[in-house]
Amino acid sequence: MITRVRNSSNCLEYLWGGSRGRGQRASSHASCFGKPSADHSFFSHHVILPIGFAPAATSRATHSLRKSYADAWCCCSCCSRCRSTSRRFTRFITSSEVDRHRSSIAAGARCVWASGFCDEQRAPTKINTLMSTSSGSRRKSGSAPSSPSAPASKRAKLDTSKNANARTAGKNKKYLLTIDQGTTSTRCLLFDYQFRHVRTAQEEFPQYYPKPGWVEHEPSEILQSVRNCATKLKVGADEVAAIGIANQRETTVAWDRSTGKPLHKAIVWMDTRTHDVVKDLLQKYDQNTDHFRAKTGLPISTYFAGIKIRWLLQNVPAVKAAHDSGRCCFGTIDSWLVYNMTGKFVTDISNASRYLAMDLKKRKWDAAILKELGISSDSLPEIVSNVADFGKVKEEFCAPLAGVPVTGVLGDQHAALVGQNCFSPGEAKNTYGTGCFMIANTGPTIVPSTKGLLTTIGYQMGVESPTIYALEGSVAIAGRLIQWLRDNLKIIRDAPDIEAVAKQCDSTNGVVIVPAFQGLFAPYWRDDARAVISGMTLQAGRPELCRAALEAVALQVCDVFTAMEGDGISVKQLRVDGGMTVNETLMQTQANFLGVKVQRPAMVETTALGAVIAAAIGVGLYRNTDEVRSVCNASFTTFSPSVSWQERKTARDLWAKAVAKTVGDHSNL
Repeated sequence: MITRVRNSSNCLEYLWGGSRGRGQRASSHASCFGKPSADHSFFSHHVILPIGFAPAATSRATHSLRKSYADAWCCCSCCSRCRSTSRRFTRFITSSEVDRHRSSIAAGARCVWASGFCDEQRAPTKINTLMSTSSGSRRKSGSAPSSPSAPASKRAKLDTSKNANARTAGKNKKYLLTIDQGTTSTRCLLFDYQFRHVRTAQEEFPQYYPKPGWVEHEPSEILQSVRNCATKLKVGADEVAAIGIANQRETTVAWDRSTGKPLHKAIVWMDTRTHDVVKDLLQKYDQNTDHFRAKTGLPISTYFAGIKIRWLLQNVPAVKAAHDSGRCCFGTIDSWLVYNMTGKFVTDISNASRYLAMDLKKRKWDAAILKELGISSDSLPEIVSNVADFGKVKEEFCAPLAGVPVTGVLGDQHAALVGQNCFSPGEAKNTYGTGCFMIANTGPTIVPSTKGLLTTIGYQMGVESPTIYALEGSVAIAGRLIQWLRDNLKIIRDAPDIEAVAKQCDSTNGVVIVPAFQGLFAPYWRDDARAVISGMTLQAGRPELCRAALEAVALQVCDVFTAMEGDGISVKQLRVDGGMTVNETLMQTQANFLGVKVQRPAMVETTALGAVIAAAIGVGLYRNTDEVRSVCNASFTTFSPSVSWQERKTARDLWAKAVAKTVGDHSNL
């Protein structure tokens, strides 16, 4: 017997029972979105369909319902812990199976039907369920009820790709692993299938500063830090369904294809040694920094990987020789990691968009730009989606994780955009780390910036998924300024101490710090800018300098925010993440200077979360970002503006005057 009810979520709910009961109706809303009622045990299975998608004849036998619908909300009613399943059912569950499963759960077994998604608090996950018709054919998921059955080849593809992976991963494994490869450290994090953080391992690696403005990493030390962190997690391939990677962007590595060995230290994203390369290009293009912007969305700057590659070719003979003989591989950190982990020479679309060489519309390397930069296309990695088959971990790289697939890769700031669930146009996040990076989702539309921002890729969750674009403002120095106060001026002992010291004064008393140590990024793009401390008096001391440093971070973000408004992006509230967001004074200062609410999620590991979301979609545990959003029910701490408009204007006017002082003749430095 099938019972139909309309529940409070505006869905039609069908409950049908087997031999165990009379088909009595359970509480429709509670049985689907909360704890089941006592009556719920009478029903062997339970399907919820959106209004307008009802079976033609609800009074017929179960096969009529089965024949009518392929796209449903499914919830197994087997036990009080099960809310949903990522499993694609190819048949209906019988009452006897429910009985056996309920008994095993009562005895302490893990629910395999729910594929690891047991949680009393979550709603059912929308899945495209394959239901057999009376003839045994299957309809392609997502098709209209009246559409014909999918061809056999497509059915086979559906059954053997993502969903086969999902069934296997959900049944036999427990975790997803993220490699978060940052500027100063590497972290490996474990998440369960509901994106709950389990544990973390972290390891710092050396920074090299051979000359003023130069910042380098040793590529082999980065690889070793990844291995060490993965080992510290004490998890094996039998427990990990997939791996996601989030990486520091623009940092560039050159290595020999024949040996796999680096040809030079990695040039880090903030490195400004390429100033002369930029100067030469600007002379060639009549000082037009936007010469490549129409195609790439980026200005000519020391920041981007293509400029760093040109410097390597011009200044490192070993790189030039390997390039000319076809042995050289260039890549950002994502490519370096994947090449060593799995053997594939690829880059994801978000990292590729940071080379100053990818056509945003075509999502391919632009041959004309490569020719102007003097870079062979054969030396660059293949561009793929953020969700793709990046290969499986080789035993020689990390034996405990050998065979685990890498299925998601994003640049760290794009990963944070995904981790913050900024899936709709106008939603924006800002990450506070070594630098600051604000990205706003612009949807499938490329928005050219006229205000000094970067037009870039947001993400693409699979080759058949739409490409989501974004506007970004990058700030070179944020957390690095606090380190400078600690290490160079020694006015604080540890970085977290800055908040307590800053609270010792109510204002900076006119002191302004512009931390242009490596020039200024967005929206100014002045490689020749140098740091300034203005407004100093005899009354200024440690508290004023510490508060001025925090305000400098917030005011740089304000410049980017204002530029976004100028480009037509209306951001109603700003989501934040990164290590500096634990500083309550900074977060309140940011809200005060922006004049909008600042939201800090309880789950602070948003960069790692974004990579693990991509990996989960890649391995088939989720189908798209809509399903992901239904699971990631984030809670926030909200900081609201608490100063007057006049106070905000005064602070920003002082900042603008100080910024103007950072640009001058620094040729003698």
